[in-house]
Amino acid sequence: EGLENGGTLTNQSDGVVTTTLLDNSGNLSNLDTSVFNAAEVTNGGPTASLVNQGDFNVTGMVSNTGSITTSGTFDSGLLQNYLSFVNDGGTVGGTAADAIDNDGTLTNQNAGVLNATDIDNSGNFSNLDTSVVNTATFDNEGAGSLVNQGDFNASGAVTNLNSINNTGTFDAASIDNDATFVNDGGTVGGTTAGSIDSSVTLTNQNAAELTATTITNSGTLSNLDTSSVTATTSVTNTGSITSFGTFDTAALDNDMTFVNDGGTVGGTTPGSIDNDGTLTNQNAGVLNATDIDNSGNFSNLDTSVVNTATFDNEGAGSLVNQGDFNASGAVTNLNSINNTGTFDAASIDNDATFVNNGGIVGGTTPGSIDTSGTLTNQTAGVIFATDIDNSGTMSNLDTSTVNGSTFDNVGCTSQLTNAGT
Repeated sequence: EGLENGGTLTNQSDGVVTTTLLDNSGNLSNLDTSVFNAAEVTNGGPTASLVNQGDFNVTGMVSNTGSITTSGTFDSGLLQNYLSFVNDGGTVGGTAADAIDNDGTLTNQNAGVLNATDIDNSGNFSNLDTSVVNTATFDNEGAGSLVNQGDFNASGAVTNLNSINNTGTFDAASIDNDATFVNDGGTVGGTTAGSIDSSVTLTNQNAAELTATTITNSGTLSNLDTSSVTATTSVTNTGSITSFGTFDTAALDNDMTFVNDGGTVGGTTPGSIDNDGTLTNQNAGVLNATDIDNSGNFSNLDTSVVNTATFDNEGAGSLVNQGDFNASGAVTNLNSINNTGTFDAASIDNDATFVNNGGIVGGTTPGSIDTSGTLTNQTAGVIFATDIDNSGTMSNLDTSTVNGSTFDNVGCTSQLTNAGT
């Protein structure tokens, strides 16, 4: 039979209550190790209070428009929370994981454990201290906010349409961020890395660690201070990425804006880079790569360092180097390279325009140079090479210097202009 309580109902001292429908608009307490069984529960009204210390089992739905606090075990088929639900060190969904729909304030605290099949959140959801949330999916909808200080685990997808702030550990098979996700000193993907697709704002800060299999960014991704981002498979960027910390991926495909602002790219595991947008390495940044294909704007500024095996400057690609550029293999230039810093490569194949504008080419490790386009050495620039094959136009201007073991000026259209040494 159904049970309706508008006053004070207390189940204690190992008591057992079994009912079909519980309609509570008063004060209901299930204390110590007592047991309360129901098919369906309505905790209705702003003055309705349900306190559970024991074992509270509901096979169907719990609808809460009042206040529920549990420090025991609490199971239901579906928890619909419209006002206040607090798991205060207890276990929710311990026997059978619950489906949870939160439109109010749901707090998991004091090392509480909350297990769910799926969570739909459009309210305020907090997983505090060392508490644990285990769910298949988590949908953060509407005005929903999630604050995680503890251990948050989603075996499936997390979808964020408003706000997520993580200072704890956060694992999900996939994260689809269409709003604001801040990893504030926490760890994302530390146990089980998943994919991340971010179209709005993703911030990694305060020495945070973010690990993913793939990252697809069409919004703004910021890796601040000493924080680290690791994508084991790839990063695809059609938005804006700025990194001050460490940034590692097997493959970076940049179609818009990537700035390494004093940080390290590829410090642990150098990967390949395909740049069709604007890629800037600045403020003494270090960028390590296995190979770089550039058809966009690539800048290595101030005292920054680029280390790569190969560099292919293709299409409309331009390279501006003010710092230290090192290629252990071949550099191929089909458009424009301007060097005012140090530039070393095992070989340079210049089929377009290469200007050494007061810089040093081959100063550490001289390589071979094959130029069929325009090679200009000016403003006291210095070029060291093992051998130079020129079938284009080569100019050594002002007080600039060219040093080569052999020099071949080949072809009926080749030109050499020398005003230096």
